[in-house]
Amino acid sequence: MVNKLLQPQEVEVFYIIPAIRRELALCMKLQGYKQKDIAKKLGTTEPAISYYLASKRATEVNFDKRIKDYIKYSAKKINDHKTLTAVLQDVLKRINKSRITCGICKKKISLEDNCNICFR
Repeated sequence: MVNKLLQPQEVEVFYIIPAIRRELALCMKLQGYKQKDIAKKLGTTEPAISYYLASKRATEVNFDKRIKDYIKYSAKKINDHKTLTAVLQDVLKRINKSRITCGICKKKISLEDNCNICFR
């Protein structure tokens, strides 16, 4: 994806959402869930969960403590696809307010420091 003009939504799909899933998987594992149960709750495969837990996938984005704590709190709410979607959207809103997406855009497509495209 480097050197390709990415839209903010693509940054979310390629980088942010996988990183959220990784954090959710880590939280659920600490809560005692088995990988197959985590995969079912997150709507993904057991191998994907294994990669998340082993830090082999979605490692380019690091959230601050505030976002990680909120993801940990939100992980407890996930029961099905509907609650997963609600949690992801809520976490994405918080991430967008903290401008994490901007940092990835700057790194991946060399945007200038004063870019404000997403906040117009």
